[in-house]
Amino acid sequence: MIRVLLVDDHAFLRMGVKSFLELEEGVEVVGEAESGEEAVSAAASLKPDIVVLDLMMPGIGGIEAVRRMARLERPPQVLVLSSFGQSAEMARALSAGANGALAKDAPMEELVKAIRRINSGKRYVSTDIANYLAANPIVEFDAREREIMLAISKGLSNEDIAAMLKLSVPRVKQLLKDLYARLGVANRAEAAGMILRERLV
Repeated sequence: MIRVLLVDDHAFLRMGVKSFLELEEGVEVVGEAESGEEAVSAAASLKPDIVVLDLMMPGIGGIEAVRRMARLERPPQVLVLSSFGQSAEMARALSAGANGALAKDAPMEELVKAIRRINSGKRYVSTDIANYLAANPIVEFDAREREIMLAISKGLSNEDIAAMLKLSVPRVKQLLKDLYARLGVANRAEAAGMILRERLV
């Protein structure tokens, strides 16, 4: 029996997925959660085989939940779902330790296929997400770049960032220019939009 924990902050969606999975032979929904924190707690207590996790969660969020579940004494396999199917968010979730990725609008039959495949010890990434990841490799950022991205997301000026990092303003401008290139954007406004949209910090 494959024991599944469903994590989504929309009760109606959880109910729909649960109703479908309960019709599947060899699959049992053992619990539900509606936030990242609840997901980690439920995974620790219920010890499911698979966690089906919506990435866009309140609280600590889906990616941090993936990281924390990977550190549990008995870590579950994690299948992440996102309504933003072709998103860098999926790439970061896989990098954080998720075992599979699927768009939320995928057919229920594909969800079951993914659950069974992941439970067998294999990875499952849907074709559309795999194609996106192939065209958009994961970009890793160092601690300083993350500090700067956080500052940009808060609307801090170059002078504020310089004071925060104890750097000169010209050095901050150069770091920003380098960061824009790595993000593939032209200016601060585009960078801020991407940082917030893709939850880069």
